[in-house]
Amino acid sequence: MRITTITYSKTVESQVMGAGIWQKISISGEVGENENVANAIEEAKTEVETALQKYLPQPQTGDLYFNVTTNKEEIG
Repeated sequence: MRITTITYSKTVESQVMGAGIWQKISISGEVGENENVANAIEEAKTEVETALQKYLPQPQTGDLYFNVTTNKEEIG
């Protein structure tokens, strides 16, 4: 079998104002005749991870909308 095209994707949940929103980023690419398929997949994975870090909102310290308490004495 000759692999000519690869696709790598990742779906993550991002927290926007306490609501979980699922977002998917994927990348497709052609594998060259003399290119290693495993290397092409790793390159696609790196691109997806970079895009996730760059384009998805990252939670900030002040962005927490829910505080979970585990001690009944804290509830007042």
